[in-house]
Amino acid sequence: MNKIITYWIFLLIISLATIGLLFSILYDTKNFFSTLLVWIIVISIIFLVIRFIMSKNKGTEYQSFVKAAKKSKKRHNKNRPSVKRREFNKKLNSCH
Repeated sequence: MNKIITYWIFLLIISLATIGLLFSILYDTKNFFSTLLVWIIVISIIFLVIRFIMSKNKGTEYQSFVKAAKKSKKRHNKNRPSVKRREFNKKLNSCH
């Protein structure tokens, strides 16, 4: 029951937004495109700022992660023989 009500409310909101968008395009085209341009600029600036902040933090953390992953992989490979070596050992043990 709750999902049905949510679905209809969502559908109503989307349809009203679509109608408003169409009326705005048809009757106030210049204002619509100027508003759209402002939104594109604002969203682009926000995106670039967030990307700059994330890339600044990512540098040291990511390098540390890569270094730790390489160490872990080396440690794991030292303790474990290669696949070819394990297959050879299986064949060797099965022969005896």
